[in-house]
Amino acid sequence: MGEVVIKWYELAQTQLPMTFLSAMFGPLSIGPHEWRLLLQSGAFAWASKVGTHSDSMLCVRFEDHFELSIEDVRDLMNLPREGAPENIRKLVGK
Repeated sequence: MGEVVIKWYELAQTQLPMTFLSAMFGPLSIGPHEWRLLLQSGAFAWASKVGTHSDSMLCVRFEDHFELSIEDVRDLMNLPREGAPENIRKLVGK
């Protein structure tokens, strides 16, 4: 389920046709119960909001930032410092 949420983030970030297809058809790989949980959790709305407001990650060389803390990288990329809400983290197993 976490991979499905990532696809929604990618769609908001890039607005590319391939990410649209992944975001639309990726959820077909999970069952109806998991689909319902994702919808109820607000994961898609959260991923879309964060993807729209964060900086583009297409050309980021993450290895250049290994010495930074995760909070500093989140600040650098304009991502929420606290990460995903707890209910979404529990749902996707992170």
